[in-house]
Amino acid sequence: MSGPEPSHPMYVTVLAEDRLTAQGVEAHLAADERVRVLAAGAEQPPDVLLVITGELEEKTFAALGRYCPKGPAEAPRLVLVAHRPTAAQLVRAAGLGLVAFMSRERTTLA
Repeated sequence: MSGPEPSHPMYVTVLAEDRLTAQGVEAHLAADERVRVLAAGAEQPPDVLLVITGELEEKTFAALGRYCPKGPAEAPRLVLVAHRPTAAQLVRAAGLGLVAFMSRERTTLA
C-alpha cells in the first residue's frame, strides 16, 4: 500500500566526482515525474542532495558545507553513495543531514 502522492515534486541535486556519472543519474531521476533535478549551485535549495563519490575527502565535505551551512535542521536530506567511509566520516556526514548511505559497489540506478 502506497501513500498519497506528494503535492509538489521532490527537488534533487546530484553531486558526483565525474560528469558522466552525474549526467547518467540526473537523466534517470528526470524520467520520474515526481522528481525535478536541480543543477549544482542552483538558487533554489534541493530537498535531497545525492552525493556519489569514491572516497569521502575534505573536498567532498567542503561541497556538502555549501549546501548545509546551518546544520542538519536546515539542510537538504543527504543521501551518500561511496565506497567505504569510516565511522567518523559517517558521523560527520550525519551532522550535515545524512539520511541514507549506500555502498557504491552495491548500488544501481534501480
